[in-house]
Amino acid sequence: MIKFLEQKKAYTLIELSMVLIIVSLFVSITAMGSHLIRASEIRSVLTDISQYKVAISGFTLQYGELPGDIKDAQDFWPSTCVDDEINLCNGNSDDIILPSKMEGLRAWQHLTLANILPNTYTGILDKSIQTSANEFRLENIFVSSAYAKQEKITICHNDHNITVAKPAVINAHLKHGDTIGSCEGTGGEESSGTEIGADYNGKYTIGVNIPASRIHKAGYKIDWNGGLMITFAAERDDLLDGAVLSSFEAWEIDMKLDDGISGKGLVMADNGYDKEGCIEDNGYVHNTSEINCQMHFWIDGEEL
Repeated sequence: MIKFLEQKKAYTLIELSMVLIIVSLFVSITAMGSHLIRASEIRSVLTDISQYKVAISGFTLQYGELPGDIKDAQDFWPSTCVDDEINLCNGNSDDIILPSKMEGLRAWQHLTLANILPNTYTGILDKSIQTSANEFRLENIFVSSAYAKQEKITICHNDHNITVAKPAVINAHLKHGDTIGSCEGTGGEESSGTEIGADYNGKYTIGVNIPASRIHKAGYKIDWNGGLMITFAAERDDLLDGAVLSSFEAWEIDMKLDDGISGKGLVMADNGYDKEGCIEDNGYVHNTSEINCQMHFWIDGEEL
């Protein structure tokens, strides 16, 4: 026993140094791997948005109307596009994606039924929450801070009066034949298009009624905010308005697709629900790594 104790040796400084080096390398490789994975996820957002823009444009060229807004969708897909008092498969063909009519969800369904996008989407919310197609309660109204600051103008769009941001009027609506001011001979009928960016009662289910992102628990919804747009955000309860990116990550995406300014152009960012610090004075906040942003990508128009 005494001999055994005499033979037992302590670790040398060289051996301890080697252990520390190995541990440091392992930590560095792990951190680098996490960074590369995150960078890949951010690049996938660019790919997704480009794919969706092409898909919407292709659908519009092929069918002559926006996905979700097409009035005869059931005629094209009678066995898979249900139209009853709960599930309005057909849109109302007014060139606006109406949240209260589920046209944003139907848009994803129409794109897949037309074989323009892969996968399948239900086009509806959770039936247990729905009452009837015309009785959705608009809740949690979202209006981006960038949109809220812009001057609003009433225009005549397809014989309906709608209120949109001034840049959208100049760059999109007038080019499509709309006119500034209230419609004549319509009795001043107000279109549901004024329900800018509304989230209606029900549940967004990523991968079921909206596309999933490679970023965990994040997805894309088609909406209307002075023009057709895609919102990229994280799921929050039954909605899709949670923070999904840091301000720097949002800025990187904006720089690659647009002008790098959070409050103008065709790409904008805003604070995710119950978050602050994503944007400041129409600019991105670069001194934080907190996940606090959601993003909006306008599909029609040249610049908002």
